[in-house]
Amino acid sequence: MAVLDRPVPAAPAFALEKIEKTAAQLAPYVTRTPIVTFPGNRLEEGVGTLTVKLETLQDTGSFKFRGAINNLLGLETPASRRGVITVSSGNHGIAVAEAARRFGIPATVVMGTRANRYRRELIEARGARVLTAETVREVFNLAHTLAAEQQLTFVHPYDGQRTILATASLGLEFIDQCLSQGVYLDALVLPIGGGGLAAGVAMAVKLRSPETMIFGAEPAGAPTLTRALEAEKPVWLAEIATVADSLGAPLAGEQSFAICRDLLSDVVLLDDQQIISAVSKIMTSFRLLVEPSAAVSTAAVLGPLRDRLKGKKVGVIFCGANSGLPPFDSEAVVTEQR
Repeated sequence: MAVLDRPVPAAPAFALEKIEKTAAQLAPYVTRTPIVTFPGNRLEEGVGTLTVKLETLQDTGSFKFRGAINNLLGLETPASRRGVITVSSGNHGIAVAEAARRFGIPATVVMGTRANRYRRELIEARGARVLTAETVREVFNLAHTLAAEQQLTFVHPYDGQRTILATASLGLEFIDQCLSQGVYLDALVLPIGGGGLAAGVAMAVKLRSPETMIFGAEPAGAPTLTRALEAEKPVWLAEIATVADSLGAPLAGEQSFAICRDLLSDVVLLDDQQIISAVSKIMTSFRLLVEPSAAVSTAAVLGPLRDRLKGKKVGVIFCGANSGLPPFDSEAVVTEQR
């Protein structure tokens, strides 16, 4: 693994007022998705109360729409509105394509050649140009090269102030909904790819409910944050192989990593069998269809965190539902050498 040469900056501290301001700015564009509290034994005996944030009902089918909108709201000059470009395995690309369509800005999404076909079709249906490259390094390199050559604005999929503030607004929305309903979370379990969702949500929740423990859950085949914590800075993974392809980031974002390092109590790994089992349990127990990446937190509650969370009030976010109908496309399993 190649470690980044530059040091990781200190975790940024966004004031509550700034998160609230971001939430207010996003409100006209995004859906205030509901929460539902289920008795844990709906899943399995011995599981505590589970409060679920249904971000699968967000516009474009995932939480990524919040970050896409917030980034495009920051394009204030004619030059910056010339066009946007991003990299994505799907959900972020769909979100950027839709946000760009609404604002009348051209969008380009660079994807891996084995990216989920269903998500690619959703991106193209929103008018974005889709380009492909073989490996994740090549995907990022192509996007940055085109951004420079064509004077496009690069929208990072999971790092940067505007992205993290957007996910922080999601965290604030979630914890405020819980508190208004008398639900006091003992713990929150968040899925981790590049770390943008976990960083923002953790920051907001800790501001409102500092006693809530926050755990990260990531695929064993894409242990991005786990490897970063071991190295004490983000590192490129030599290989990614997971059915939870939305969490297949090649390395943690620098700001996201710093926040997760400081605020998460622990990070656990789930194999593909555990993840798919959680998808099935969510579908049969709650009658909800989520993509594998959105089931990773539930898999953690049922697996490695089960004893630590026994009898506790636990929150999870169903973060996306853009995999098509099961059985999931076999191409969703990403395996790449870089």
